[in-house]
Amino acid sequence: MTVKRHLTLALLLSLTVLGGSGLILLTASAAAAGQTTTTEAPTTDQSNQTGGEVITDSLTLVSKSYEADERGNGTLSLTFRADGPQAVTLYDAGAFMTGGQLPSRTQVIEGTVTVEMPVTRPEGSEYVGVTVVSGGTRYSVPHQVEPDSTLFTGRPTWQDTQIAGLSGFLGGLLVITAVAWRRVTSDKGEVERVL
Repeated sequence: MTVKRHLTLALLLSLTVLGGSGLILLTASAAAAGQTTTTEAPTTDQSNQTGGEVITDSLTLVSKSYEADERGNGTLSLTFRADGPQAVTLYDAGAFMTGGQLPSRTQVIEGTVTVEMPVTRPEGSEYVGVTVVSGGTRYSVPHQVEPDSTLFTGRPTWQDTQIAGLSGFLGGLLVITAVAWRRVTSDKGEVERVL
């Protein structure tokens, strides 16, 4: 086989690999974009007829929301409904990872009240949370947060690493393919000796 034939086959193989890799990248990106995350707690038998999570007989967690700050932590807002005055203490669940005394906030709840609690988001975690203590009951309230990064605008995720690696691979393959194509199609009319 001639050198030109070998280069043509190498070019064809490179284009096939490039097309296949591009297809994998597009499929993975589309699948990742189609994923949705649930931010509400799963429904359990702890729910009552009026909605929310029953913590004690007279205390219900009606809703929760999270707002991130620029340092990666944030504030968890919890809306409680109590049938009568109820002392509630919130503990930052994410602070367990750092050790030491846990940040807490105590408030008396009567009627419907929203309590804001600064929470710690552990490195690499998609969850924040608090422990609600009322009377003798300790109740865990986890909250799933949105992933930080949409390709390097926040904390990098594993998907960002995969996309960056595959993009670098495809870029390098494209350059090699272009050089091979140029060599195959250019006819200098003389043989070049390579040592």
